[in-house]
Amino acid sequence: MQKYQKFKGVISSLHRKSQVDREEAGRSLSELSEKLSLQTQKYEEKLSELERKYRIGSEQLNVLLQYKEKEYPLKVMKIAQLLEQIEQMAEKQKYDCEEFEMMVQEEREKCQRQLEVTRELVNTIAAQHSVSKMKRSVIEIAWHNKSMFKVITRILGTTCMLSRV
Repeated sequence: MQKYQKFKGVISSLHRKSQVDREEAGRSLSELSEKLSLQTQKYEEKLSELERKYRIGSEQLNVLLQYKEKEYPLKVMKIAQLLEQIEQMAEKQKYDCEEFEMMVQEEREKCQRQLEVTRELVNTIAAQHSVSKMKRSVIEIAWHNKSMFKVITRILGTTCMLSRV
């Protein structure tokens, strides 16, 4: 009977201990269940955010693929055409500049000739005007001086030739 009492005491102790362990395990299970529920909720929120980002990225990718397939080749071709036009315009501008420089040079030469003609005309008119203002006797003296100058240069020219011989 003592053994029975001991055995009954051990059983009751084990029973209490088991009851305490069960209660503790239940609380631990509830806490763990709460934690897991919170973590699951956070993961679901992250998953929905990632799904939203994936949808946006997928839409952007589709737009880019459509652009690449349809619009990009057209834009590349348009850019190539524009570059060719720029090159042609540069060549045309170079040609136009050269042509313009030639026209400017021709106009300069034309103006220079016209200036020379105008100078000669002004000198002639000035000489005629000053001659018309001179007295007849001064004109005759100037004409005689010019004639004498020609004669003297002829004589000196023949003298110089004779002295060389």
